[in-house]
Amino acid sequence: MELEIRPLTSEDAGAWRLIRLRMLTEHPEAFGEDAEEFAQRNDAELAQRIREGNVIGAWQAGKLVGTVGWFCGRGRKRAHVAEIWGMYVAPEQRRNGAARALLSEALRASALAGVQVWELGVEEQNHAARALYESEGFSTWGIEPDAYRFDQQAVNILHMSRRA
Repeated sequence: MELEIRPLTSEDAGAWRLIRLRMLTEHPEAFGEDAEEFAQRNDAELAQRIREGNVIGAWQAGKLVGTVGWFCGRGRKRAHVAEIWGMYVAPEQRRNGAARALLSEALRASALAGVQVWELGVEEQNHAARALYESEGFSTWGIEPDAYRFDQQAVNILHMSRRA
């Protein structure tokens, strides 16, 4: 079955809520947002985040199976920089090219907006994601120790960037 990659719209807020809750619940170490806090957001807030965060979805058979977002830096001095955020593909859909397709579309769309530098953070132990990012030209420039805490665990985040 064909994978469809497209930007989400406000009409996709319900589907995004489901997959985002799944990612935040299944992988609390990988994302800065807390699942319980996210669950409290209403549909209008989700629609605004989709719009402002340039959220892109991977759809299979009409179901949202993966997402990624990007947003440009604030102000003229950072307008050329985008942060890639919220990358996730449902485990049953992994290894079919969805993550690479999502990342490629985020890079393409943000480049059209004038972005020349991309940044992202990835949980230190997420070797598969790191390998994907490195294969797409990202390199590690720093580590943020103890970036997230949950269930008495500290999580280190690697910071990566790529230039056009």
